[in-house]
Amino acid sequence: MEFELPRPDVLWTTIADHGYAFLNLADGNPRAIKVFRADEPTWAVGNRLVSEDGTGNWYALVNVDTERALLFGGDESTALVDTDFDPWASAPPWAAAVDRTVVHPRLHEGVVTFVRWWDGIQWCRTPFEADLPDEYDDEPDADDGLYAGLWQLFDPAWTPEDEGRPSDQAQYTYGFVPGEPGMRYWKINAHTATGTESRQVVVEIDANGYEVRKVEYFADGRRGFAGGIMSTLRTQLSATPVADIAEHPGMVETISPCEFEAEWLAVGACYR
Repeated sequence: MEFELPRPDVLWTTIADHGYAFLNLADGNPRAIKVFRADEPTWAVGNRLVSEDGTGNWYALVNVDTERALLFGGDESTALVDTDFDPWASAPPWAAAVDRTVVHPRLHEGVVTFVRWWDGIQWCRTPFEADLPDEYDDEPDADDGLYAGLWQLFDPAWTPEDEGRPSDQAQYTYGFVPGEPGMRYWKINAHTATGTESRQVVVEIDANGYEVRKVEYFADGRRGFAGGIMSTLRTQLSATPVADIAEHPGMVETISPCEFEAEWLAVGACYR
C-alpha cells in the first residue's frame, strides 16, 4: 500500500511526536538517544531518527543536507524479501552514498526492503511492482514494506501507550540481580530544583564509583535516562566517579536493585 509522505522536516516532527524513535546525532558518537513525545530533536544535517516497532519493522530518516533527505527501512514480511528486488537500484549516487549505520538497541543488521529519497521537490523510489511474485498481482496493498513500517504515524485511530510509573513495573523486576558484583543503587533528591534541573536522580553505580545507568526526573515534569548506548536528550552519565554517600547528607538514600530496575523500566528505558 503506497501512501503520500509529507516533506522530510514534517515527517521528522511526526516521527518525534510519535514518541518511539531514537535519535542518532551526526557527532560521531554512536549512541541512541530516546525521543519522548515532548522532545523536539533538531532537524540538522547528518542527524537521523530510527524507529523499530518490536516486530521487526523499522525505518530511519536521515537529513542529508538542506535540500535532500533519505528514508530507508525494512519489513521482513513483505512479498519482496525473497526476490531479486534491490530498493537501492534507482537511487541517485548521493542517496546510495549515505552512511546506512543506525544505532538502536534492537537493530543490528536490519534488512532494507524500502528506500525513499527526497530530491528537494518530491519523494522518489525504485519501482517494485515488476518484482512482486505472481500471486500478488491482484493485491493492491502489496508493497516494499513502507506501509508496515510507517502506518502508525498516519493512522488517526492509533494512540501511543504511556509509560507507567514504578508500581506498574514491579512484576517485571522481582528477583532482579545486578550483572556485576559491588553495584550500588542511590536515590538523590534535590527539593529546591527548578526548571530544567533534576529534582530526583536514581542511579546505578559500579564497584569503582562510576555511573552505569541513571534515571532523572526534572523539576519541569520531564524525565530522562542514560545507560550503555542509550540516553535521552538531557541525561548523560558522569565521566568521573561519584562522591561518597556521606558527602550528600539528607539528599541520598540507598535503594534496592529491584527498586532501581523498576524506575529504569518505568521511564521507558526498556528499548521502547
